[in-house]
Amino acid sequence: AYLHCEFIRQYVRLNVLAAIVGACGAFIAIGFRWMIQFFQKVFFIGGTPLDNPLGIWLVVVPAIGAVFVGVIWYWFAPEVKGAGVAHVMMSVVSRKEKFRVRTPVLKALTASITIGAGGSAGREGPIIQVGASFAGLVGQKLKLTRTEVRIIVACGAAAGISATFNTPLAGAVFVLELLLLEFRTRSFV
Repeated sequence: AYLHCEFIRQYVRLNVLAAIVGACGAFIAIGFRWMIQFFQKVFFIGGTPLDNPLGIWLVVVPAIGAVFVGVIWYWFAPEVKGAGVAHVMMSVVSRKEKFRVRTPVLKALTASITIGAGGSAGREGPIIQVGASFAGLVGQKLKLTRTEVRIIVACGAAAGISATFNTPLAGAVFVLELLLLEFRTRSFV
């Protein structure tokens, strides 16, 4: 009876933590959208890529954004380069991965500059990495087990996908299929 109660207590604790991480991940995704819109207004002088006063100079805007992103990548955080999904998959599989505070912040910044400047990038990869990195930091700070950290990281990634595309069920199924690679009750709930 004691082991059963302990299992239920851990299960409830993990679910509450997952809900909190999911809610925070959703707010982070909303903030990410706002950052993209902010940088779009900055790079396109208050307009949009289709309606702005830049004229022919419009073609250099993505290159200017790439210079800013390149400086951040080179000098501050080379780990934010590339697609976020592959990085998150490696961190979930790797047992040695340490989550850093600067990773979600700089990934959100570089991705929002790239997208806001009209670069050829999408929101899904960066928001998966940002949400998962935030959740990984929470898991590290709370000293969760490796299995619990994997589930929490998946919750952060699912929250980012869900809030970015307004698809809560698709975000959860995406993470189960691509990141956790399992369909256990514990992971699904």
